[in-house]
Amino acid sequence: MSKKEKDIGELRVKSKGPIAPEDEVKVKKTIRLDYPVFEWLLKESEAVGLPYQSLINSLLTKAMKQKSLEERLLDLETKMAKLEVG
Repeated sequence: MSKKEKDIGELRVKSKGPIAPEDEVKVKKTIRLDYPVFEWLLKESEAVGLPYQSLINSLLTKAMKQKSLEERLLDLETKMAKLEVG
């Protein structure tokens, strides 16, 4: 077996049970953060009692589920127009 074949073989996922749904799979990835951002994350994670990686995931999930800025501005314009009419 060549080294290339061995490397590819190591990439295969070994599973003893059903494969988790895609939304439950965790991806291990390295990210670069500014030091003040990392310090803030550590302080916040301590305050809420979560590991900082879980806090990052939680904050990003919340941001991902929010309406876009354009949608929020449109909602605001609609509300303002209703106030002007009333």
